Amino acid sequence: MAGRYNQPRILTLKLESKETVEFDLDKLKIKQSSELLTLTVENEIGIITINNSLGNNGLINEFDKALDKLMNTKGLIIDLRNTVDGGNSYVARGIMGRFINEPKPYQKHLTIEQYDGNPILERSWIEYVNPRKEQYKKPVVILVGRWTGSMGEGLVIGFEGIERAEIVGSEMERLAGEMNGFSFKNQNFGYRLSTAKLFHVNGTPREKYVPTNYVKQTTIQKDETLEKGIEIINKSEE
Repeated sequence: MAGRYNQPRILTLKLESKETVEFDLDKLKIKQSSELLTLTVENEIGIITINNSLGNNGLINEFDKALDKLMNTKGLIIDLRNTVDGGNSYVARGIMGRFINEPKPYQKHLTIEQYDGNPILERSWIEYVNPRKEQYKKPVVILVGRWTGSMGEGLVIGFEGIERAEIVGSEMERLAGEMNGFSFKNQNFGYRLSTAKLFHVNGTPREKYVPTNYVKQTTIQKDETLEKGIEIINKSEE
């Protein structure tokens, strides 16, 4: 997909009709959003879409404002299908804290330690999230997809770990663990490596997690994942 620097990147798709369509990837217009999140209400269900902003600490305040407007809705959908760049646990914990009334475990870490040539030892711990501000108590659904990455994936297993959301969608990016940056001694650029494994509180490696309510999108005519999320909330009222 990266292609060659001095050549156009042409993507050719074969349709079911056997016809082919070509796209010049360098000329495609990408939909951009200047807002950290988008808020809509559909049939008394609040829908908060996170616009790839889980790494922006200001998202917590914006999420609080949005959620405060939705306290009287019959359910909430949080759309994480555009969180490709991931984020940080500060933001994730800030969001999850609005849905509980006591500390809850939300993910497990596993790393290794070795000092001065001594034996390699594993170190693991369960991380907790603490409640904050007014709790949203109605049903919650999280929407995920192939562009749900890193902290987006962490937020998903976290919400399921604290038992406050149904997860709907397909497999996620499946990024393997907690990433940290490193620099070269004589270069002004660096690299990133996974330095710790991350797990669902039930022991499932984060990269192996599959949504409880699996949806395989089969058409571009409608949003089947969103429809399933709305269906789950409506059924919870029955």
